[in-house]
Formats: sequence, structure tokens, C-alpha cells
Amino acid sequence: MTTTPPPGDPYRSPDPSAAPSRQAPAEGSAADGPAGSAPTPYGSPAPEETRWRAQPGGQQDGPLPQGGQWQSGYGPVVSGPEPGTDLGADIAAAFTFSCNALLRNPVSLLVSGLIYMAVITVVTIIGFVAMVGVLAARAPQWEDPDTFPAGDFLLAYAAMIPVLLLAMVISLLWQSGSLHAATIIAEGGRPTLRQAMIAPGRVIATTLLVGLIVTVGLFLLYIPGIIAAVLLVYAAPAAAKGASPGEAIKQSFALTKAHLGTTVVMVLILAAIGMVAGFLVITVIALIPFTGLFYVAVFERLNGRRLVDPVRADQSR
Repeated sequence: MTTTPPPGDPYRSPDPSAAPSRQAPAEGSAADGPAGSAPTPYGSPAPEETRWRAQPGGQQDGPLPQGGQWQSGYGPVVSGPEPGTDLGADIAAAFTFSCNALLRNPVSLLVSGLIYMAVITVVTIIGFVAMVGVLAARAPQWEDPDTFPAGDFLLAYAAMIPVLLLAMVISLLWQSGSLHAATIIAEGGRPTLRQAMIAPGRVIATTLLVGLIVTVGLFLLYIPGIIAAVLLVYAAPAAAKGASPGEAIKQSFALTKAHLGTTVVMVLILAAIGMVAGFLVITVIALIPFTGLFYVAVFERLNGRRLVDPVRADQSR
């Protein structure tokens, strides 16, 4: 006995005699996009209300879905607290970004460091030779060959001061180039060796101005220099984003005061890393660009911007 299934039975077999038909969606339905809008042709961008895309570094652009994360095969899952709202999340994101960026841009960041380190080494050797030369020239006038007069020592160190100042300027140029390269990476690009070595004028000017302020502060019982270094830590990243030196300093003051805890923790972490990395030349070469990357990463997070996944070499072709 054959029983005909009821019309609403989900297990009902389709009628082979019935020709398939396609019913056009009603105007204003989900297939056409937002209510009241014209149908979207095939291959055209989705409406602005629902559109998102993957940026070059893997960072999604568009409204954040409910639950605080994107689930997509076009980039990493972005989750966690909003940027600038959680100290631990901001520091962790900056650390991860800095490590990945350094590993994926070894030519621009490390080769530029090798060049700058070589120049600084040569300048330092010249200064040391000049100091020894002054002492050797004054030695015949010493009454006791085993006793160095204090005046001659001061004269020798005076000969060394211009060389030390030149080495400091070269180091600041290195820092400004690293910050410029870090900003390019944070925007989803890959810096060239030239970009990592020579920053725009406003970045160089801001870095030199901050270095001068901090140096003067260090001579004033040391504490003012530390305070200045903390308050001005975001000045160069702000300049790398387009701010003038004066505006960059204002932005750094405001951002540091608004996020003092995160800034102090960042400075302490980098100081600890610097103490460990200072024992080897190769780690010193990596320290300057890593510090610049960390500064830029925290600067981006505290300004409410999520960090991109640094572009790999194969993705830039």
C-alpha cells in the first residue's frame, strides 16, 4: 500500500515532472542588499553597511562583528579588548607585532643597523685615538710618568666630546630611520633599506629635539631626563604619522598623561630588554629597530587602532 506524503513533509521526494523555477527576490529583500537600495550586480562591492575587506597586512577593515572578532580565511582572527583599553592586551599585541615585523623585515631593519653600527664604531675609534694622542703629546711634560695630571685628562676628554656628540647624532638618525620603517610596517607596507636609514625631515628634527631635551634633563640631576624621556616617548611616532615637531611633542604629552600606566610599563620592559641586549653587538643591532617597532605599536594601540599582521616577503610581490 502506497501512502502519499502530506504536502509539508520535509522527507517528501521532489516531483520529477515539476520543472525547476527561480523566483526573483522581492524588492528590498536580503538578496538585493539594504532595504530601498538597487540590486547589487554580480561582482560589485557589497553595500557599505556590510562591506569589509582584508588589508595588505591581514587586518580586516569594516565593522567589528558581535563578540569582538572577525572570522575569515583572509586574515588572522582579531579578538580581545579594544585597542587602548587594556594594558596587558596593548603590551602583548605590541610585543607580538614587533617580533614578527623584525623577523619579516631583516634586510631593511638589520642591515641598516649594521651600517649605522659600523659608522658609530669608526667615529668612536677616531675619538679614542684623539684622546690618546692628546695624552701622548702632554706626557713629556709630566714630572712623574706614572701620574697623570688632572688638567691633561680634562683636555683629553674635551677632545673626545665632539666625537661623542657626533656619535649621538648618528645614533639618533638610526632611531629616526627605524621609527620611519616601523610606521610603514604598521600601515601594512614593507620598508626599503633607504627608508629604514633616512627618515623624513620632520621625524629627524623631532628625534633630535627629543634627544636634546632628554640629554639636558639627564645633566640636571638625572631625574628630569627620565621624566622627559617618558613624556616624549611618542613624539617621534607622531611625527612619523605626519605631525610637526611641536605638534608631535604635544601629542606625546597628551597620550602619555592619558595612558601613563601603559607607557611606564612599556619603558620598563624596553629598559630590561636593553640591559640584556647590550652585552652583544648583534643584539644591539636588533635592539634599536625593535624599540622603534614597540614604540610605534603602542602608539597605534593607544590611539585606538588595531595592529596589522606584518607583511611577509611573498605577500609583497
